[in-house]
Amino acid sequence: MAPLLAQATTNLKIGWGIIGSYARHPLVTAMDVRVVQEMAGPDRFYCGIGASKILMNAIGQGDDTKSRPRTNVEETLRIVRATLDGKKVDFVGREYIATAPELDPNAEVPDWKIPLYVGGGGPRMMQTAGELADGLITPSLTSPAFYPYAIEHMRRGAEKANRKVEELDLGATLIASCGPDRESGRRGARELLGRYLINKARNIRGSGDVLFEKAGLSPAELMPVVEAIERGGNKVIPDVVTDEIMDKTKVIAGTPEEVADLIIEHRDSGCRHVQLELWGDDREAQIKLIGEKVLPRVQ
Repeated sequence: MAPLLAQATTNLKIGWGIIGSYARHPLVTAMDVRVVQEMAGPDRFYCGIGASKILMNAIGQGDDTKSRPRTNVEETLRIVRATLDGKKVDFVGREYIATAPELDPNAEVPDWKIPLYVGGGGPRMMQTAGELADGLITPSLTSPAFYPYAIEHMRRGAEKANRKVEELDLGATLIASCGPDRESGRRGARELLGRYLINKARNIRGSGDVLFEKAGLSPAELMPVVEAIERGGNKVIPDVVTDEIMDKTKVIAGTPEEVADLIIEHRDSGCRHVQLELWGDDREAQIKLIGEKVLPRVQ
């Protein structure tokens, strides 16, 4: 899909946020990145890499005490970057073995850099972003209060590599929906928030706890919601995912004015790269509404 989007557009920024590092060998990831890089041209493509707890669970890695998600992501970053830079790759790690020849200096390939991001919400993964990547993408339940926490852990990683955290990007893929009125504008985000609450509460306990804590969500408030959705399915989400929960998590939802104000709040709290994960009915109309009435206020 990404190469097709790149081919059909000229200005649209295109990003993978994220590619699971367990899903494919890093050399395959690097080859896929090269394809989109060529189709998109300079300064249009961003590559996010993360372990993906959902994928780890699906392949039987999530409950394995021997799994090494941070090591997996680190090795993927090193192999992908070296390959894209045209360097000879002769890598033997704990997770991967990779061998590739040095790129021929006369080869006709893009010579611009592709920013590599780490997707993660735990301290160790955020430190990896600071040490090895060009930026960090925080989880979908990120509230404004989470960004200073993320920046501090990025700083620790950056210092290990003699880098400055101020030179790195901090982004978030945020749950979003927009409509002409408050009720319709919040409907899609409410549904997706319910799904993510289950995901984070059940599958990503460590980082999920901090996400909830920073948003002001206590286990006593959260777990009855998760249990109700697990019993009743998505149909109960409108009843149990309350406006108070939506307001605490700061999902990007509501009228164009509300959406713009929320984006600005995230941006002013440290998020330099806001990405909207739109959900709900008629997403094409939502995109148009955001383009016409939200972007002029936030740009």
